[in-house]
Amino acid sequence: MPDGILQLVLLGVLGIGFALLTLRHPHLLVALSVYTLSLDYLGRVGGSFITLNNLLKAYLIVVFLLHMAQSGRKLIIPRHLAWFLPFLVFLGLSSFYSPDLPRAGFFVTRITTVWIFAVIVANLVERTSHLALVFGVMVLTALTVSITAHMQTLNVLTMAGVEMVQKQGPDAGSVRALGTFWDANSLGGFLGILSLYMICMLAIPKASRWIKVGILLVLFVTFGAVLLSYSRSAWILVGLGIAAFWRFRPLRPFVGLFFAMGALGVLYLIFMTPYGPVLMNRLMSVTELTQDYSGRFRWFLAYSGMEIWAGGMRWLWGGGFYSFSHLIWSNWHPLATNDMVFHSGTHLSHTLLITLLAEGGLIGTGLFGVFLFAVVKELIRIGRKGLAGLPRIAFVASSVVIFVKIIDTFLNPSMYDNLFWLTLGLIGALVRFPAGDSDAAVAGSPVTTHTQSQE
Repeated sequence: MPDGILQLVLLGVLGIGFALLTLRHPHLLVALSVYTLSLDYLGRVGGSFITLNNLLKAYLIVVFLLHMAQSGRKLIIPRHLAWFLPFLVFLGLSSFYSPDLPRAGFFVTRITTVWIFAVIVANLVERTSHLALVFGVMVLTALTVSITAHMQTLNVLTMAGVEMVQKQGPDAGSVRALGTFWDANSLGGFLGILSLYMICMLAIPKASRWIKVGILLVLFVTFGAVLLSYSRSAWILVGLGIAAFWRFRPLRPFVGLFFAMGALGVLYLIFMTPYGPVLMNRLMSVTELTQDYSGRFRWFLAYSGMEIWAGGMRWLWGGGFYSFSHLIWSNWHPLATNDMVFHSGTHLSHTLLITLLAEGGLIGTGLFGVFLFAVVKELIRIGRKGLAGLPRIAFVASSVVIFVKIIDTFLNPSMYDNLFWLTLGLIGALVRFPAGDSDAAVAGSPVTTHTQSQE
């Protein structure tokens, strides 16, 4: 048999086996999605905008529908995710009066897809063992992406067409790791969230000492990659997470150990590597966000967003979804320089609240605020249940991730962060977990309502 035909046969057999396995155990796709989320650049199919993550989500939707039809179960839409629907409908309607309807329609589809992804996660994660699998893939993904970032920084591996990217602005000169991402800030934010999950994993009661040592080593490597992304928002995100973890007594020893290791890592990079001066300058610039080039530009973008919001009736319903990049041209801050306007490549606000006001007015901002309130309320309900073991760890990690992501909206405008929506899905799954520490299925009987009614 020719080699080409043999390879096709093998691929066909593997494909059929994978399909049968995932049809029987669809939660495996949820765990696998953690890895495909990291393939922001490497996962692009044939150089197109389609990624392996897009394909996995499409396949996940098909498998989920087949699984629901075969099992006879009804769809569960968690309360907090149901409260996102009014905002989603508003986005769809506002896209029709947006000056860029095609792009607005594309991003409505994108936000709908990540919402569906969260709903599927809430339905498929049904056991403690499912949570353990998701957490395990998080650790492996963090290790893989972090090693790639370190190899780039060491000038060993070339990725994304370049191995280094310069910081934008007149004070450019820093080397930033990209990992498997197009953008260094995306790399830092992704690994920052995984770091928070791994910190929480150190407190898993039944985990062996060697497992905890392994997680701690991965954490150390991951934190180094976060530093080398030179993403100040990612640094702030991790710092806020560490501060939030401190209120959970069982986590304090592990948080202290991670902080000590992280501090040693920072000192090593500053004093023992060529990146020390650049890293030191970048660390010090965190306190000067209102004075450096990037900080001033962010304030100018916020000013422009408020100017857009104040125009006509946009204070009520906004300029339309994804209209910021069009409307800003007639609302630039008077002190914005030519370099900022034409050479920065940034025409979107770095603050989600400003973006919501400019594009959605008080109506859109209010609807999104109701959604966030519903998420916080759901976390309070889960906290009162008395979860134990791994579900308790997942609850603490999810609570901290949601907290830091809400704060992060003051530095980043994106509503499409896949890890954020994965976390929202895990919160929906935890609602159905029983009190105590059990690996019993939590959704064995059909559910007849579309939203959960139990407290």
